[in-house]
Amino acid sequence: MTIIWIIIFTLTPAGVSAVTTVTGYRGQSVQIRCSYDSGYETSKKYLCRGECSVWKTKDIPVQSGSAEDQRFSLHDDTTARVFTINITDLRPEDGGKYWCGIKRPKSLPDLYTEVLLLVKTVRAQFTHHSSFPSTDVQSSITAQRNPRRDLDAPDHEYDVPGGFASLLQKEARLDMICLMMSLRTALLRLSLVSLSVILGAFGTEWSVKYNQQEICALNGSTVFMNGTFTHPKRLTVTKSFWIIDPVKGVEPTDLSKDPDYSGRVEFLTDDQKHFSLTLSDVMKKDEHQFCFRIITNEEKERWLGKPAVQLRVTELHVEAPEEVTEGETVDLTCKTTCSLTDPTFIWNKNGRPLTTKTIKNNQLHLQTVSSEDAGSYSCAVGGSQHLRSTVHSLRVRYPPKNVSVSIGPSGEIVEGSSVTLTCSSDGNPPVKIYTWFKGSTSVGEGKTYSIPNIRSEDSGEYTCQSRNDHGERRSTAVNLTVFYSPKNVSVSISSSQHTLVGFSVTLTCSSDGNPPVKIYTWFKEGGTSPVGSGHRYSPLQSGSYYCEARNQHGAQNATAVSVVVKGFPYAVIYAVAGVGCGVIVLGVISIFLIRNKRRVKKSEDLLVDTVYSEIWARFATTDAALNRSASQEDVYANVSPSRPEENGKAESSPVKTSVCMAAVEVEVKEESQEDEVQYSSVRFHHCSPPIRYEDESVDSPSAIYSSVKRKTQ
Repeated sequence: MTIIWIIIFTLTPAGVSAVTTVTGYRGQSVQIRCSYDSGYETSKKYLCRGECSVWKTKDIPVQSGSAEDQRFSLHDDTTARVFTINITDLRPEDGGKYWCGIKRPKSLPDLYTEVLLLVKTVRAQFTHHSSFPSTDVQSSITAQRNPRRDLDAPDHEYDVPGGFASLLQKEARLDMICLMMSLRTALLRLSLVSLSVILGAFGTEWSVKYNQQEICALNGSTVFMNGTFTHPKRLTVTKSFWIIDPVKGVEPTDLSKDPDYSGRVEFLTDDQKHFSLTLSDVMKKDEHQFCFRIITNEEKERWLGKPAVQLRVTELHVEAPEEVTEGETVDLTCKTTCSLTDPTFIWNKNGRPLTTKTIKNNQLHLQTVSSEDAGSYSCAVGGSQHLRSTVHSLRVRYPPKNVSVSIGPSGEIVEGSSVTLTCSSDGNPPVKIYTWFKGSTSVGEGKTYSIPNIRSEDSGEYTCQSRNDHGERRSTAVNLTVFYSPKNVSVSISSSQHTLVGFSVTLTCSSDGNPPVKIYTWFKEGGTSPVGSGHRYSPLQSGSYYCEARNQHGAQNATAVSVVVKGFPYAVIYAVAGVGCGVIVLGVISIFLIRNKRRVKKSEDLLVDTVYSEIWARFATTDAALNRSASQEDVYANVSPSRPEENGKAESSPVKTSVCMAAVEVEVKEESQEDEVQYSSVRFHHCSPPIRYEDESVDSPSAIYSSVKRKTQ
């Protein structure tokens, strides 16, 4: 059975490291594992034999990519940063001094670690020579040490059972037995078979198998190691536990009793001979070899499961450039110092998981980087998301963005106050060059632009241009409006060409102000009271006039202008105006009287010879009227007025007088046979003055009618 011994150490500069002793056995294999620091992944590795001096030719049996002796091989694990040298079929001449080396540039010495390789022989030969002339018998018995045997036994010796040792010690007696027995060969064969049975019963029933020989765990995680074991049936297991880094000749300590592991380890075994170790809160200092130790009911029958389980502890860290330019492509890699088992990597940005980016194995791919990709990145492994890597800050260089201008102080800007314009922008590297423009004209530089005593002429549109190493950008324009009191107030004179001079003079007031002036007041020099208001004014007297323009920020007076009014004296003007007004009033009164006279005359003409065609008897609504006879409740259709004749003839032309017949009430005096009723009196109700004839002088509301015809119903 071939056994591989593994030794691990770290490379240091030549002449510094201590010698590491490696023991191998003839015919077996040995592995030498050398770890190195980050930065030498691509450097050439080799194994040097003897003195590796720079002044002498080096004996290099194996190096990266080639080997002079085919029994030597070299494998470099750049992820774990360990290169392994494997030597098979060990020979005694392989023993001696070796150096693990890493090639560095000519200006620097190579890195070396010294290794002393000891090759031991584990064979014991026993030879029997027979003196029988007919047969020469030579037998060779070899006992090979089981490498998983208890470390208490010496490396170069094999713990042979007592019966077998007695047989070896009495070699001479065996010769005598052979001479005395004719079946010497059969006896020898029987002895060999017995030896094989003894060896099988002693060595092959012990075994410890781990499910994993090497484990890579995250710092802070929980590790689970397990396996199975067997032992001779004649033995009873009294105790089993785990140990770390066994030392030859030293009884190992139960790991659960080690203060560094108290409360962090848990051992389990069952009747099916399964065993396990759970180690929680793994730390970097837990990088050891872990072995399962078995104690039986026999003092010398103990077992240590080797080779041990090698635990390596790693932390996650993000490998990526610290700064990129917008538009480029970048990959972020989640690195470990050892190989995790089937990990699923999870990426976080600013503490939140990324779900929209491309993730390939342990890399985060950012295609066409933008300023939004800048931030703090970390990675984790599925199942241990809480164990994140250290944060890596990715900076993105980009030209100015979001350039804007602010005005201070806020509110209305009044002429004479101080104003500051501030330019803000986002860029990497930060913007340090600012240029200010009013319209298209450059007016200043710097992050701020101040106007200490602002004037109306400073009103306008302002922009800011920001620049860094990757470009420039200008802000949108802001309108700066300055409010001020009226200025440049003046009076202009205009007159009509179609009127007499002095009768159509207009004064106009002009001014400049913000907000525009809406209040104008006119004054005559020498007076204190206003003589007019409004944008224009027409004076009636000669003199000097000026206007006052006012807004909410102040007022200003114009320079006075002189006006000379020519023509008739004002007294004549006022007299003419008075006479004109009197004529107009008299004319209106005359027109009214004439129109009224005409209307009266027209009414009298219409009422001449009035015939009252319809007169309806008004029935009394009182109780007395209701008691009248039916003959008295007549309705008279026609009543024709007639006047009594004087001197045998009637007057043909009555005076035209208005009469209104609203109702007629008659009193019946007598009734003839011809149904002609004579009335003693007729009374009119709600009537206008009765018709009056020329010769009638009595103002009586009653009239005597010659006849009244009754309208039958």
